[in-house]
Amino acid sequence: MGRPASIPSPSSGSIDIFGLSIHAYGLMIASGVLLAVWLTGRRLERAGAGTKDDVSSMAMWAVAAGVVGARLYYIVTDKSQPWKEPSRWLKIWEGGLGIPGGLLA
Repeated sequence: MGRPASIPSPSSGSIDIFGLSIHAYGLMIASGVLLAVWLTGRRLERAGAGTKDDVSSMAMWAVAAGVVGARLYYIVTDKSQPWKEPSRWLKIWEGGLGIPGGLLA
């Protein structure tokens, strides 16, 4: 029997563009948010319940609140006790977002 066809996994989950590391999961999350905002705006306009601008404005606040909530959840619950180091609180690029906190926000 021959070897089944497969697509090899990339060596890493990120690519570097102009010194900025773009992670695949971040790109997928951003793509999902943009698609959801676009589809929701389209459906609201068809239903006559609002405009695309309404959805965009709401999405900006919702995404910002979600990121803040996710970061606060991480700060409070992580075993490395990042709450003891306020200088690390804003460094989300070092990791540390908790989904439950984002959902609660």
